[in-house]
Amino acid sequence: MKIQDIFLETMTRAFQNDPNAIHSLMCNQVPCNQKMADDKTIVVEDYSKALLVDNSFRIGLLGIINGILEDAGSDELLTSLWQELPGTNPLRRVLIGFGLRENDRICK
Repeated sequence: MKIQDIFLETMTRAFQNDPNAIHSLMCNQVPCNQKMADDKTIVVEDYSKALLVDNSFRIGLLGIINGILEDAGSDELLTSLWQELPGTNPLRRVLIGFGLRENDRICK
């Protein structure tokens, strides 16, 4: 079994066991520094333009997992699957599971 399949299976099982807990983990990102943002494999979000401040980076669980997968040479990374909640703010959405996507840095 490939490492990405193990991560997918584990994250899916965790989500099935407690969707609310995993949803909360996936929604939360913490501020991180430039050194983390410059890491060659760990994935961070750059909020600089949205917040109009320099060096406003955030990291979450998926960024760490995908960093591990990329360091292991995986050609696929984990992705979270979301569904917008009807009749609410378009930014409100609910986690519905996980999948795999092509690792753009390896597959190009």
